[in-house]
Amino acid sequence: MESTNQYFQTFKDGQQSGLEYYVHKHIKPLTFFAYRLVKNEAVSEEIVGDSFLKIWEVRDRIENPSHLLAYLYKITKNACLKHLSSPANNIEIQHSFDENLKHPDSDILTQIVHAELIQQLYQEIERLPGQQGVIFRMSYLEGYTTEEICTALNTTTSNVFYAKSKALSTLRIVFKKKNMLIYLALLNLFS
Repeated sequence: MESTNQYFQTFKDGQQSGLEYYVHKHIKPLTFFAYRLVKNEAVSEEIVGDSFLKIWEVRDRIENPSHLLAYLYKITKNACLKHLSSPANNIEIQHSFDENLKHPDSDILTQIVHAELIQQLYQEIERLPGQQGVIFRMSYLEGYTTEEICTALNTTTSNVFYAKSKALSTLRIVFKKKNMLIYLALLNLFS
């Protein structure tokens, strides 16, 4: 397996595999970050796609993997702000401004950290055994009801409750071992 530095070098050398590595690694948290700003899934996906294209075009100026990530977030943030400042999005700007008044500590850095937490959560959900990951994702991330999950997976209510309980228990243990701050955030997110 290649190290991060090797992937960065392939990126710098203009090899598509280097770009693919960074797209695969950062597309979910960047899209989530953009969505938190523009409140539109299609627009956030388009902005993130454009951000990867822009970073690819200036790859010769990128100094290291941390610089790449910081620059990706900066490009994405600026594109979101540009989108929101267009006259067609005046209503969305007002809504966003109102939300920032309600949550004044909701700055960009906080949103970046939140996006990275969500990325770690997705990675851990993928590692859950059996149907636990599927049921957890459907319930907590996609908003399906227990009845809808039962119908979609052809299972019983008790199986859904058991899988959700086991998944939450496993995730709490995993995040507690990784970092207490992440564990506390996870508890607040799903409690």
